[in-house]
Amino acid sequence: MKKKVFFVFMLLSATIFGFTTDNEGKTLLNHEEIIVTTIDYSSSDFFKKTSFNSAKGDISFNTKTKVEELIVLDGKEELTYILPIKTQKIIIGKSLFDPGNYDLIFKVSDKLTYQLELQVLEK
Repeated sequence: MKKKVFFVFMLLSATIFGFTTDNEGKTLLNHEEIIVTTIDYSSSDFFKKTSFNSAKGDISFNTKTKVEELIVLDGKEELTYILPIKTQKIIIGKSLFDPGNYDLIFKVSDKLTYQLELQVLEK
């Protein structure tokens, strides 16, 4: 009986742990001017490197596979930009964004997308 209770406890713990980690985002970049976070933890594996060059004002994303287009939504989830990309290295100027929150949707194919949250801070 103890083995059965222990097994059920371990199974329940693993299930709860799986739900909490898969639904939490991961901060890819935390800078005084911008913060970039994945929407869910599994999306963070798609991004090999995320950086910000404050001198140039460039936000750079290196991805594992080629991105077809980048869709940018503002904080009200209204379409701001659709940018055709077709590369694994994406550079966007911070000057395109006013302070606030944005969703960046990296479209790899018709069925596969990865989403980030971009927070542009006042400076």
